[in-house]
Amino acid sequence: ALNAVSPALERLFVVGDFFHDYPSADLDFYFAATTRIDHARALIDGFRMPVHVGFGNHDYAVPKVSREGSHELFRRKLGVAPYYAVEHRGIKFVHLNNFLGTTWEAGHAQYNKRLGSLGETQLAWLDAQLRERVPTFVFVHYPLEVIVDREVADLGLHGLLRTHADTVQRVISGHWHRWVSFDRNYG
Repeated sequence: ALNAVSPALERLFVVGDFFHDYPSADLDFYFAATTRIDHARALIDGFRMPVHVGFGNHDYAVPKVSREGSHELFRRKLGVAPYYAVEHRGIKFVHLNNFLGTTWEAGHAQYNKRLGSLGETQLAWLDAQLRERVPTFVFVHYPLEVIVDREVADLGLHGLLRTHADTVQRVISGHWHRWVSFDRNYG
C-alpha cells in the first residue's frame, strides 16, 4: 500500500518496535537462524524508498540483553546506529533513542523502564544538530509525556526542544499505538 501511494513516498521512518522482543539472549543465535529481525528486514527491503529505523522498547531486552548487544545486532543486521540524523531536501530528520539514559540502565537508582531518557552524550549531540538551524523533524519512540524533562543539571530533551523551537518542525513518537496530539502541551 505504501509503495502504491501517489505521488511516491520518498522516505519512511519507523519510530521503533521494529522486531518486537528477543527470543534469545545469545547474539550468535541471530546469525545462526532466521529470526524476527530478519523477517522485519525482509519487509522493509520490499519498499521502493529508503526506510529509516529507530529503536523502541521492544527492540531492547534490558537487562536480559545489554543495550550494547542490541546496538550491535541493529548495526550488523540493519546498518543502524542507536541514534542518527538524515538530511533530505533541505530538511533534517533526527532519530533519537530514549533508552540510552539512566532510566534504562539496569542497577541505576533511576532505573525505570516506563520512563525514557537520552543520556548526556546524545543530548549534547542533539544540541549540536539543532544548532545547525536546519528545519528538523524529531523522531523518538516514547511520547514526551513519559521522557524525563531534565537529565544532567538543566539539560534534557524538553529544554532542548524549547531552546530550538524555531528549528524543530514537529516531534513524532510511537509507543502508545494511537494518535495523540500534544500541540497544546508543547507547541
